[in-house]
This record gives sequence, C-alpha cells and structure tokens, in this order.
Amino acid sequence: MIDLMKDAKHFDYEKSLRSVPGLVQLVQRSVPDLKQEELLLWMEFVLHGLAEYSQLSKFTLERGGTQFKDLFQSMFSMQNKSDDDDL
Repeated sequence: MIDLMKDAKHFDYEKSLRSVPGLVQLVQRSVPDLKQEELLLWMEFVLHGLAEYSQLSKFTLERGGTQFKDLFQSMFSMQNKSDDDDL
C-alpha cells in the first residue's frame, strides 16, 4: 500500500513510488528510451493503469492524494468474521 500525496516533497514522492517492488524494472522494460526525469511519471501512470484494470485498488484520500493497495493481499488478510456477528 502506498499513499501519493499531492503536496508531498519530491523525495517523499519518489521514495513511495520506489517502495513498490518491481515497478522501476517494469517501467524501464516497457519504455526502453525513457529519460530519467520521466521515470516517476511513468511509475505513477502504471499504478493508475493497474487500478483501471482492477489489479490494484485506488482511493482518493481526504488529505489530498491517492492511495493504491494490492487487492489480492487485502482479500487474503481480512480477518475472519466470527459466528457471533451473525446474531
């Protein structure tokens, strides 16, 4: 899960994007003539694309930003509902 805040400093924005495993490599493989200054733009673009195809969930944050989450991880990490909840 990452939060991309609209008012984040460049360092924090880059750190968030680079925390996604394999994202840098995916972008560099997909856009071979990529200029280094375009890398972060493409990384965020991929996250939005994955959300559009329901591979990630995407939420607008009240504080002014976007949160991306792994849909499958959140499905498997849900706590089991107890039988008492049905009463």
